[in-house]
Amino acid sequence: MQKTISFVSGAVNHIVITAFILMFLLVFTNVVLRFFFNSGLTFSDEIARYAFVWCTFLGAVIALQKNAHIGVAGIRPYIAVRFHPWLDVAINIILLIIVSTVLIGSVEVLIANIGTRAPFTGAPIAIAQTSIVVGSIGFIFIFCSRLWRALRASRSAS
Repeated sequence: MQKTISFVSGAVNHIVITAFILMFLLVFTNVVLRFFFNSGLTFSDEIARYAFVWCTFLGAVIALQKNAHIGVAGIRPYIAVRFHPWLDVAINIILLIIVSTVLIGSVEVLIANIGTRAPFTGAPIAIAQTSIVVGSIGFIFIFCSRLWRALRASRSAS
């Protein structure tokens, strides 16, 4: 199981790096072309936008997996240490509900816009909207894993 998680994590990291490099190269080339030659790559805005959306959602999954996101520790100091595992269980259940709602909404939006295409390249808008679905699924896997660990910790704390 750990090998699978490591493989998927490495693949996601490579996808984000590739998308970021692609986005950087397209935008930089377009800026240089517009500055020096008064023309640019008309398709670069759309492709860079798609790469940016994928970088954002997959990068959020990476940050969540590595616990590198912003956290708020407003309640934990005021709760007895023996209840911390149960607090973790409650937090992960709440986060699973929120992310499941985002997943359901993003699937509905994806289905509603399945035939919509970008104005210049004609690429399906669904390419960008799929990143929300994939990111939400990644969040759900991480929260389920954390919930499982929190439940095991709460059993041993009892």
